Amino acid sequence: MLGLRTRIIACTVVVASAWLAVWRAVDAQDTESKPHRIGVVYGLTGPAQVWGTYGRMALELAKDEINQAGGVKGRPIELIIEDSKTSPAQSVSAYRKLVNVDKVKIVVGDVWDFITTPMLPLAARDGVLVVSPTVMSQAFAGRSPYTFTAGHSAETIIPAVNQFFALHPSVKRVGILCWDDPWGQAYLAAWRKAIEQHGATVAAELCNVDFTTDYRTDVLKLAAAKVDAIFIAHLVDVALKRIREQGMVAAILTTSNVIEDLKIKKVPPELFEGIYFTDWKPSDQFTAAFKARYGKEPVVDAHNSYDTLWAVARALEIDPDNVAQALRRVKFTGVGGELDFSNPTEANKSVAQLYAVRSGKIQGAASR
Repeated sequence: MLGLRTRIIACTVVVASAWLAVWRAVDAQDTESKPHRIGVVYGLTGPAQVWGTYGRMALELAKDEINQAGGVKGRPIELIIEDSKTSPAQSVSAYRKLVNVDKVKIVVGDVWDFITTPMLPLAARDGVLVVSPTVMSQAFAGRSPYTFTAGHSAETIIPAVNQFFALHPSVKRVGILCWDDPWGQAYLAAWRKAIEQHGATVAAELCNVDFTTDYRTDVLKLAAAKVDAIFIAHLVDVALKRIREQGMVAAILTTSNVIEDLKIKKVPPELFEGIYFTDWKPSDQFTAAFKARYGKEPVVDAHNSYDTLWAVARALEIDPDNVAQALRRVKFTGVGGELDFSNPTEANKSVAQLYAVRSGKIQGAASR
């Protein structure tokens, strides 16, 4: 009787072991075919809508190219996209949903600093990799091993600002309409540096962070300061309307935000005639691929979103179990230029160019 019971137990153990082996094999195969789930938190509504929408389009383009090439070690990329609504509170809610419900370990986003930085302490606590495609390095400095940005450093606009001064040697008094957040302060520091290098002075510096501002009082102050150049950080169309109303004669330099006005909002181009702005140009191949898919040109740093997803895919290829550490080993030439993530907050090495608006068209500043 005892021997029979022993044999039954032995058989049961063998059968259980066999089933366990089968289950493990099936689970391993299932894991190998499961997609790499990547969360995305982008401002798809609210003031950042254009940035978020074009960024999302570029992510989708990159995702499809990666998957059509076989995915990452045979596993496709899956994007789970949430709208931050350009709200810090909503970006946190979107992050928590992705991490706690969707169980993602990688989040791409957001496109502006004040809706990105609230997620960073949570990511450090949770061990979740967060990569912003566009937030400038100054907003990410001193964060955690889990936070990276492919955004440009403000310092990279200085050569283009130097070119602006070379084209306007008589500029001596500069008025600045600055934006009072980490992005705006980074631009302000770069502008001040270039202004000082050229022996000019900041005659008036007016900062705000109000999306509803009409700049009426600010422009009156600039006129009173008798500036011969005006640097505008944000809401360029609003500022220019006030400047034109005052009949001010001043050289104008602004940021890549003006692209949104020119190509998306369709503001009358004559408002921008003769102004200069700094921007980072993606490769012609990316522009062609984006236009072929969506019927429009990529704008507002869409190429950074595209490069960001390719960078994450390369990190997954290196070590899918420790992507944050693997990303530090990623270095490649993207569609926007050289990227080296060994320094998480200074990964983007591309340098801005100076452009001008002439006869309603965007041209290289040196073109005539």
